[in-house]
Amino acid sequence: MSHRTKLVAIVDGTPMIRHGLRSFLQSHPDLRHAFDVDTPSQALEKIARQKPDLIICDVHFPRTEGVFEFIRELRSLELDIPVLVFSQFNERVIATRVLQAGAQGYLMKSASEKELESAIHRVLSGRVYLSGEMTERTIATLSEASPRTHRGDRVRDLTNRELEVLDLVGAGMASKEIAEALRISLKTVESHRSHIRAKLALDNSAELICFASQWRNLDGPRDWQKTVVSA
Repeated sequence: MSHRTKLVAIVDGTPMIRHGLRSFLQSHPDLRHAFDVDTPSQALEKIARQKPDLIICDVHFPRTEGVFEFIRELRSLELDIPVLVFSQFNERVIATRVLQAGAQGYLMKSASEKELESAIHRVLSGRVYLSGEMTERTIATLSEASPRTHRGDRVRDLTNRELEVLDLVGAGMASKEIAEALRISLKTVESHRSHIRAKLALDNSAELICFASQWRNLDGPRDWQKTVVSA
């Protein structure tokens, strides 16, 4: 990696996260804050002009496009800028997906500053970054097939769009709101919800909402059936 100071852009919907990342960059002389914005659409307006060396980006953004669409649009502009996804999403579910979409690394927000520094420099050097645990999991998955009967594991069978819908259901959004946020029809949202229920063996919308909420907020579903019964 060149010794030139690297420009880093931040795309995250949480002000405290953006502030923390700005402070982190200021404490590292080889890194410089380019800009930070709330949404991918705002980022795209600035990226073409400022051409940062790295983009640190969250996975989901309330009522707007997600990271998959953002990466697609970024690549359509033919800008070869690496993306490090920095998110609270459980890496077992989402890390491989964002790499397949075109990101160069994935790091959970629970990581230490040392891990963040390692991830940034690894991606800037042209390599892919995953946590040590995720790397081991990936190797194990490739080397041996294992049954996936738990609903939390079955989330990995969802398509990227279905995963986005599940996330927004977990955020408490109704189908009409999800349709507006993802810019798709209400009928398509309902179709996605139906497919999600089938893949996760959920009997009705109440179970889907409960599962989605716990999966999104608790890093995986826990006692979801008990919550439905007591509701």
